[in-house]
Amino acid sequence: MKNGISACSDGQLKEWKKQNEDLETILYKQGIEVVFAEHIYAKIVWRKLPK
Repeated sequence: MKNGISACSDGQLKEWKKQNEDLETILYKQGIEVVFAEHIYAKIVWRKLPK
């Protein structure tokens, strides 16, 4: 079985990579192959500036 993982239009934060790798390991142990979207991580992160 395969499972595709993608992100919203803004992409995921690169800081989440470890969590995605952990999820991939868990699913693999259950016999599920994980395929990540090519552009899963955001290239630009928009953040509010402090006032």
